[in-house]
Order: sequence, then structure tokens, then C-alpha cells
Amino acid sequence: MFRHALAALLVSAALPAFAQAPAPLKLPADVASFFSGQWSGKGAFASGRPIEADVAFTPELDGAWMSYRHTDRAPNTYKALSMWGARKDGGLAMVVFDSMGGQRELVSSGWVDGKLTFARGEGAREEHFVFEKIDARHFRMTYEVRKDGAAWRMVDALVFERAAAAR
Repeated sequence: MFRHALAALLVSAALPAFAQAPAPLKLPADVASFFSGQWSGKGAFASGRPIEADVAFTPELDGAWMSYRHTDRAPNTYKALSMWGARKDGGLAMVVFDSMGGQRELVSSGWVDGKLTFARGEGAREEHFVFEKIDARHFRMTYEVRKDGAAWRMVDALVFERAAAAR
């Protein structure tokens, strides 16, 4: 009996050495590597009125998150600070804080056909941001809304170009 008790004690003492803490959630490397850096974009609102913006993506908190700063150029005044991160379900989250006092959380399933779509629905109103990779130096960002399951309506769309690296 002493042997069994000793064996049980040794096994239970050794178990913590074999157990590992779960790996921390990290933004997928392909998302971070593609978007990281400074970008300048041009596009239009649904009305055809032009829009230009500058955005910056910066890895934060040991790669767990990435900040995304969006600043419209004059005459537009919209500004937003967002954080992108991984979710426990394998998807992504984007938490947006904007210059109009807004705060919202959108979710994404990750890259699908070269696009990251962050979406949320609140009652009958839904919105989503689609970030579409064009090539290594360009992406398209489209913001769309819809009500009651109708077709998506574009609010604005811009094509961003990666800023030249500082020399």
C-alpha cells in the first residue's frame, strides 16, 4: 500500500510540470504582417463625393493586438482608433472608438477569399467593414450598411497604398 501511495504522490507532483498554460491569443501573423505600417487612401462616398484618409496599423501588447488609426483628410473630420485582436473562437475582433463618441465591436471569421470582413448587427441594422487585399502594396476598405436584411448599401470605399518606407 505504501508503494501505491508513493507512486500516486510522485505522479501527482509531476503533473504540473507536464501541464502547460494555454498559448496566449495573438493576431494571426499574416494579418499583422500585411497591414502593419502607414497607408494613404483615396476613394468616394456613395454620393460620388471624394474622400481621402491616412491610416496606420501598429502591433501592440506583444502581438496580441494591433492598433488601427484612421484619420480622414479635410474637409472630412472623421477619426477612429481601433484595436484588432484574436478571439477564442478562432475569429478576429475589431473594437472601434471614434471622434463622434462612438464605440462598437465587430467580429470577423478571418481571411476569406482575400478579404477580412468585420461585421455587427444591432436589431434590424447591420454594418460591416471589408478590407480586401489587392496586392502587397494596396488594399480596399469598404464600409456598408443594411436594414432588415436588405441588400448592402455602400457608404464609402477607399483604396489604400502603403507609404514608402523612411530612408
